[in-house]
Amino acid sequence: MCMQPMLYLLKPADEDPPVVCPESALVEGLLVYYPAILDAVGVKRIGFARPRPDLVAALGEAYQGAPVLHFPKGAETPADAEATPEGERFLAGPDAIASYFASLGLAGRLAS
Repeated sequence: MCMQPMLYLLKPADEDPPVVCPESALVEGLLVYYPAILDAVGVKRIGFARPRPDLVAALGEAYQGAPVLHFPKGAETPADAEATPEGERFLAGPDAIASYFASLGLAGRLAS
Protein backbone atom coordinates (compact mmCIF):
# COMPACT_ATOMS: atom_id res chain seq x y z
CA MET A 1 0.00 0.00 0.00
CA CYS A 2 1.42 3.38 -1.01
CA MET A 3 1.65 5.74 1.94
CA GLN A 4 2.67 8.81 -0.06
CA PRO A 5 0.26 11.71 -0.34
CA MET A 6 -1.06 12.37 -3.87
CA LEU A 7 -0.79 15.90 -5.21
CA TYR A 8 -3.45 16.82 -7.78
CA LEU A 9 -2.65 19.73 -10.11
CA LEU A 10 -4.59 21.14 -13.04
CA LYS A 11 -2.96 20.94 -16.45
CA PRO A 12 -3.36 23.99 -18.67
CA ALA A 13 -6.71 23.83 -20.46
CA ASP A 14 -6.46 22.97 -24.13
CA GLU A 15 -8.06 26.17 -25.40
CA ASP A 16 -6.92 28.92 -27.71
CA PRO A 17 -5.30 30.67 -25.95
CA PRO A 18 -4.52 28.10 -23.22
CA VAL A 19 -5.96 28.74 -19.76
CA VAL A 20 -3.73 28.13 -16.73
CA CYS A 21 -4.80 27.65 -13.11
CA PRO A 22 -2.63 30.16 -11.21
CA GLU A 23 -2.80 28.14 -7.99
CA SER A 24 -1.61 24.95 -9.69
CA ALA A 25 1.09 26.94 -11.50
CA LEU A 26 2.40 28.20 -8.14
CA VAL A 27 2.69 24.63 -6.83
CA GLU A 28 4.30 23.52 -10.12
CA GLY A 29 6.90 26.23 -9.47
CA LEU A 30 7.65 24.75 -6.06
CA LEU A 31 8.23 21.37 -7.69
CA VAL A 32 10.76 22.98 -10.04
CA TYR A 33 12.51 24.92 -7.26
CA TYR A 34 12.50 21.96 -4.85
CA PRO A 35 12.57 18.67 -6.80
CA ALA A 36 13.01 16.66 -3.57
CA ILE A 37 9.26 17.16 -3.07
CA LEU A 38 8.74 14.65 -5.88
CA ASP A 39 10.35 11.94 -3.72
CA ALA A 40 7.78 12.56 -0.98
CA VAL A 41 4.53 12.76 -2.97
CA GLY A 42 2.90 11.33 -6.04
CA VAL A 43 1.71 13.84 -8.64
CA LYS A 44 -1.33 13.63 -10.92
CA ARG A 45 -1.92 16.35 -13.45
CA ILE A 46 -5.60 16.35 -14.28
CA GLY A 47 -7.82 18.11 -16.78
CA PHE A 48 -9.47 21.47 -16.18
CA ALA A 49 -13.00 20.34 -17.06
CA ARG A 50 -15.40 19.03 -14.45
CA PRO A 51 -16.23 16.48 -13.36
CA ARG A 52 -12.66 15.54 -12.41
CA PRO A 53 -12.84 11.76 -12.08
CA ASP A 54 -9.55 11.32 -10.21
CA LEU A 55 -10.57 13.82 -7.53
CA VAL A 56 -14.10 12.43 -7.31
CA ALA A 57 -12.64 8.95 -6.74
CA ALA A 58 -10.25 10.20 -4.06
CA LEU A 59 -12.36 12.75 -2.20
CA GLY A 60 -15.92 12.63 -3.48
CA GLU A 61 -18.10 14.69 -5.81
CA ALA A 62 -18.07 17.78 -3.60
CA TYR A 63 -14.27 18.08 -3.53
CA GLN A 64 -13.03 18.83 -7.06
CA GLY A 65 -10.90 21.91 -6.43
CA ALA A 66 -7.19 21.89 -7.20
CA PRO A 67 -4.45 22.00 -6.23
CA VAL A 68 -5.06 19.49 -3.47
CA LEU A 69 -2.80 17.15 -1.51
CA HIS A 70 -4.64 13.94 -0.52
CA PHE A 71 -3.28 11.80 2.29
CA PRO A 72 -3.79 8.02 2.18
CA LYS A 73 -5.72 6.38 4.98
CA GLY A 74 -3.45 5.61 7.92
CA ALA A 75 -0.86 8.21 6.95
CA GLU A 76 0.22 10.92 9.36
CA THR A 77 -1.54 14.17 8.47
CA PRO A 78 -0.96 17.76 9.53
CA ALA A 79 -3.31 19.19 12.16
CA ASP A 80 -4.75 21.70 9.68
CA ALA A 81 -5.75 19.04 7.12
CA GLU A 82 -9.37 19.14 6.06
CA ALA A 83 -11.54 16.01 6.01
CA THR A 84 -14.39 14.71 3.90
CA PRO A 85 -17.43 13.18 5.63
CA GLU A 86 -15.91 9.78 4.75
CA GLY A 87 -12.70 10.65 6.62
CA GLU A 88 -10.43 11.34 3.65
CA ARG A 89 -7.82 13.91 4.73
CA PHE A 90 -6.39 16.60 2.46
CA LEU A 91 -4.82 20.04 2.16
CA ALA A 92 -6.39 22.40 -0.36
CA GLY A 93 -4.79 25.40 -2.05
CA PRO A 94 -1.23 26.49 -2.67
CA ASP A 95 -0.68 28.18 0.70
CA ALA A 96 -1.59 25.11 2.77
CA ILE A 97 0.35 22.79 0.46
CA ALA A 98 3.45 25.01 0.40
CA SER A 99 3.35 25.37 4.21
CA TYR A 100 3.19 21.60 4.56
CA PHE A 101 6.21 21.10 2.28
CA ALA A 102 8.10 23.78 4.23
CA SER A 103 7.22 22.08 7.55
CA LEU A 104 8.84 18.90 6.24
CA GLY A 105 11.98 20.79 5.24
CA LEU A 106 11.32 20.08 1.56
CA ALA A 107 10.74 23.69 0.46
CA GLY A 108 11.12 27.26 1.54
CA ARG A 109 8.14 29.06 3.00
CA LEU A 110 6.09 31.43 0.86
CA ALA A 111 6.81 35.10 1.51
CA SER A 112 3.90 37.04 2.91
